[in-house]
Amino acid sequence: IVLCTFLLLASSRTQMKTLDLTKCHEESPDFQESLLHMENALDDLDKKLKKFCAICLEREKLAEKDRELMRDLSDEFQSPLPDLVNGIDEGIQNSMQVMNATFQLLIDNHERLYEQINQGIVKPIEHFITSQLDPVKSKGREYHKTHAEAIAITEKFAQCKNTEMSQWTELSFQLLDTRYHVHKTLCAYVLDLNRLHSKKLPDFLQTLTDFMTSQLSYFHISHVTVKDMEPHLAAMFKILEILQQNVASQDTKQRTICQGLLEQVMVERIQDLVTFQNQDLHIPMETAQANVRQHVAQKYPNVHIGGVGAVTSAEKPTSPGLTKSGYLFYAEQRTFGIAWIRLYFVIKDDALVCAEPLKVKVPIYLQLNLCNVKPSSTADTERNFSFKVTSPSRVILLQADSTQEMHSWIQVMNNAIGHALNLTSPQHSFERPDSPNGEQLPVPPSRSRKRVVILKELASIEGNTECVDCGCADPKWVSVNLGVLMCIECSGTHRGLGVYVSQVRSLTLDALKPDWVQRIRDVGNKASNQVYEALLPSDFDKGTMCRNDGRTQFIKDKYIAMKYTTEQDKERILAARSESRAESMRKSSVQLTSSSDISDQAGDDDDGTCLIGGGSVNTESISPSFREERSSSLMGKRNKLSAPGKETKQAK
Repeated sequence: IVLCTFLLLASSRTQMKTLDLTKCHEESPDFQESLLHMENALDDLDKKLKKFCAICLEREKLAEKDRELMRDLSDEFQSPLPDLVNGIDEGIQNSMQVMNATFQLLIDNHERLYEQINQGIVKPIEHFITSQLDPVKSKGREYHKTHAEAIAITEKFAQCKNTEMSQWTELSFQLLDTRYHVHKTLCAYVLDLNRLHSKKLPDFLQTLTDFMTSQLSYFHISHVTVKDMEPHLAAMFKILEILQQNVASQDTKQRTICQGLLEQVMVERIQDLVTFQNQDLHIPMETAQANVRQHVAQKYPNVHIGGVGAVTSAEKPTSPGLTKSGYLFYAEQRTFGIAWIRLYFVIKDDALVCAEPLKVKVPIYLQLNLCNVKPSSTADTERNFSFKVTSPSRVILLQADSTQEMHSWIQVMNNAIGHALNLTSPQHSFERPDSPNGEQLPVPPSRSRKRVVILKELASIEGNTECVDCGCADPKWVSVNLGVLMCIECSGTHRGLGVYVSQVRSLTLDALKPDWVQRIRDVGNKASNQVYEALLPSDFDKGTMCRNDGRTQFIKDKYIAMKYTTEQDKERILAARSESRAESMRKSSVQLTSSSDISDQAGDDDDGTCLIGGGSVNTESISPSFREERSSSLMGKRNKLSAPGKETKQAK
């Protein structure tokens, strides 16, 4: 824009000719036309120069904003630079720092260019307009004013009559003075116009030369600055190529991992779906597999899961351990009923914790060593796949997505209960007597030796070296009413069977009553399996079944449904359980009339212990506040039952 403006100015000035001073006194039409043409060119020059200055000033403002944006960009580029270059080769770090410094130099050079344009071009043109163009235009206005006055006096002089000699004489003098002033003003005006025409063209060319010099200096300095960057740019291109290859390789690896994870998740979800349709919807296994096969082929054609065989035959990992996390529906009591909320639960450090405490009224944190967990009944809720966790302070209802998932949660909780009881053995061991002040006394050596002898004797019984259900070696848990030994995983499932079916204790943590020890001596694992596994197929692999998700179902089939027991033994076992339940209810009704002790859930004799969540707890260690609260509750029930004329079902 600047260059074209100067060329237009130069071309417009070179086409004009200077005015002839000798013809100023003639004031001929040709002279007047030349003067008018010169004045029009002067006005056009004034407009172009002012427009040129306005464009330069506006461009300078835009350039300043552009430089501010470039500085901000440089600052934003520098802020993550330490993190980006951390761990990269020192030469690359140096190159990146040099690049940033070069960027700053280019910004500064750009600013100097506009300073030179402003000081060397815009300021001189503005000075030329104010110091030379404006005075010449002022003289032109003065000339035209005096010329109009001279014409008016000439007309009056021509109209004067001979009889008005005094007026005629006065007008003649005025006409003389006016014409002299007109010619004087015109000569000065024409002289300035000619001088402006002849002298200022070199000035414009000088300005143009200064402008081009500034441009040349700017681009030369910028070129030299960038030229110094060539070695660093070459190093950057090399590292860039390596980084791009690494990114492509990493992206391919990540895609492969994602695809594998997607296929693994799909396999697990499909396995769960087949199991759900087979176990919960009671759809035959072949039909469920066909349904899943058709759905996968239609909805997920691009997901390769290794064929339908992987859907049903792929084995899941071994039985759950001590930790688990996932979403469950939680039944929260509201004013107008129960609201089921989907929350994220975690089993960790032998505790059940809700990871979203802000979504519930009362935070959920249960120590599992004081809890009992089992599937809920229709009396608790009508929702499927639900289970109940009972603690001394509260009872919560949870719902899983399927029966298989429900059993998985129950299994992990039971495992955590057993693990917690192992960790709390110093507090719950009945082998350590308490002193009167509540401190634990050391175990007498004679009792410790006696316990070791008993444990060795029980382990030497045929079949007791392995778990009665899954066959794992070195079992440390016992069902005192069944007289069998089992591992910790199977003991967790036994706790969910009910105390009338199986009463679980720890060989190393709990005190074993003499009748319990005698029961184990009389039965043992081998004799028990001869009854409960009498009809078990010879090719049935209990170990594989229990390592997968079939542990809970197998144990329930074995002890509750008694699927592998003969009819004669089944009737005898059911009769014994009914008698035990009746005896327990009789003891419970008697104990309601006394608040001195807390009864055992299994209906055992009063031995100072109670069963909470399947683990033995020393009642002597229960806090006085809990004793007082429990005593008040029992006294209230006794008074209610003994009130005359108000016999209830509980009293009967």
